[in-house]
Amino acid sequence: MLNAYPSAVAEGAPLSGRDLADRTWVDLVSPTEAERQAFERASGLSVPSENDLGEIEATSRLKIKNDALYMTAPLIFAAGNEPCLPTPVGFVLSRRLLMTVRVAPSAAFDTVAKETGAAAKSDPAAVFVRLLEEQIDHLADLLEQASRDLDDASHAIFRPE
Repeated sequence: MLNAYPSAVAEGAPLSGRDLADRTWVDLVSPTEAERQAFERASGLSVPSENDLGEIEATSRLKIKNDALYMTAPLIFAAGNEPCLPTPVGFVLSRRLLMTVRVAPSAAFDTVAKETGAAAKSDPAAVFVRLLEEQIDHLADLLEQASRDLDDASHAIFRPE
């Protein structure tokens, strides 16, 4: 699925460079090959493949290509009692556009999408920073919950009533 912000491209509609002219962020969620190719033609940026996203070598996670910064990172998208498993995410940041590619839904991305979708205009770097802030807040919440769970387990084991 391809989402473009601040306003969305009609789902299923062909993507053109004109469609991206007023967009700050394009979020590709489990993109089809057709969506990848359409974005690449319209933007001139390369979309990292799922294999690229899962690359574990640190030297493969950050590079500059054609004046755009390409980054991959394993992020944790778990919610509630879901297992905290890393999910690979790709970021491509250019002067005029942020592109993200991921294979899983994320509450943090949804929050930033609502903010960016409602904005008249925003900066790609600012959207990138907001995504990182939301992800950090999400991880902090997960750590706090894990700490409470460990405290409860410790009290149950070492201080039985």
